[in-house]
Amino acid sequence: MSFLGHSQDLRSTLPFDLTILERQAIYADDIMPKGKAGKFIYINTKTGKAAFKGIYDSAYPFVKNAAVVVVDGKHGIIDRTGKWLVKPFVCAFVLPSYEDYIAIFRSAVNNSEGEFTYNLRSKKANDGYIYCEKAAGPQHYFFKDGKGPYGVKNLVENKILIKPQYDSIYGIYQSGAVLVRTKNIGIVNLNNEIIVPLEYDNITRRGGNYPMATKIIGLHKNNTWEYFDLTNLKQGSILKSTHKCYILEGLALKDALGIYKEGNKYNILFKDGSTLPTAYDWISDNGLIAINNGNVYILNNDKSAYLYYEK
Repeated sequence: MSFLGHSQDLRSTLPFDLTILERQAIYADDIMPKGKAGKFIYINTKTGKAAFKGIYDSAYPFVKNAAVVVVDGKHGIIDRTGKWLVKPFVCAFVLPSYEDYIAIFRSAVNNSEGEFTYNLRSKKANDGYIYCEKAAGPQHYFFKDGKGPYGVKNLVENKILIKPQYDSIYGIYQSGAVLVRTKNIGIVNLNNEIIVPLEYDNITRRGGNYPMATKIIGLHKNNTWEYFDLTNLKQGSILKSTHKCYILEGLALKDALGIYKEGNKYNILFKDGSTLPTAYDWISDNGLIAINNGNVYILNNDKSAYLYYEK
């Protein structure tokens, strides 16, 4: 998701990598970085006092035992007392696709690129990182009968499960749910039995690289959004709300259902129908980082917000 049209410039001016903060904010505890005017210290959030000496140009939350910091453009790693585990050096710092507790440092040595990885949880260095294979593709897919309607096939057996009869098929999910549309939208299973009646006029969802990655969807009728858990459709809708969430997957806050936008402000809808007490100029896709008036906050499970960086 884009950072917000006018806010891309703000991202580039922040004295830290917002993407890394988004991914590591889930580890936030009682020793936290706090920044203002381009400098960071670590504080004890229970006392509000500095946890140890040390001023940094950028600083990220501790991932259990260690944290990545930046000093004079160099990346390093400290422990929970501020002691250097890896002294700052010139490198590019990235996180792997899945394991956000692994820090990968890349630097040019003798005209060749070297890679050094560090497990922030165990405080152990590694020579390299083994990248995970991509997930396998779906077993089922929808097909079109010439210029006519859509149906569903099993890719492995090349067997037709649902004969072509729908104007649209929005997705085939791991649970066996098939999101279809004729005049209206509803859900059937792979036996073409109706699970959710075809009586909705709009849909909101968010999945991964394949439609089967989606778990929660929203269907609209009569000015109300009804949210369904595709892994447990027998329970019916899990929430009815006037709020249309544009993100329904991957939120890290406890009991968060999705992120919605009203006017120019963003908020989080929870499974009990409640929302955050404050709406923000921007909220990250995982629901952990929010920005208001240039100030950056880490959102907590109790719906409070920690001021991570003050403009």
